[in-house]
Amino acid sequence: AVSSHTFGLVCIEVTPDGDGLKAREAWINRNLKINIATPVWANGSLYCQGPNKDFVCVDARTGELRWSHPGFGQGRKDYASSLLVGGTLLVLSESGTLFLLAADPAQYRELGRLQVCGNTWSFPAYVGGKLYVREPSALLCVDLIDGHAAKD
Repeated sequence: AVSSHTFGLVCIEVTPDGDGLKAREAWINRNLKINIATPVWANGSLYCQGPNKDFVCVDARTGELRWSHPGFGQGRKDYASSLLVGGTLLVLSESGTLFLLAADPAQYRELGRLQVCGNTWSFPAYVGGKLYVREPSALLCVDLIDGHAAKD
């Protein structure tokens, strides 16, 4: 699935076609006009920043909105990056708040949150229990197991 603030959220199905491939639009949800954010797939659903300062869960087979939860945007660019780690989502908002969410297609379930940095649009990296986050003047390493942060 790809997102566009112009067209919405679009799922493209790619299938074998002779010696090549062919692509067709499987579905489109024109109400999910998402800017910049990339959906993450888990349990048959797509999770990402929504278009209305919300975080959304979308049925990956049909494109239908399963749920929406407010509070993911400050009215600037409204961006959050999402990673799937095990069965949970790590969602870093533009304000630098890290949300731990259950990848639950039935409902929004917040498992925890932590302010890890200042404003950021950077996509974090997760390795071995550590989350690496770039903010404008520093690279941070947040140890999600021990709960402390270090700046470089």
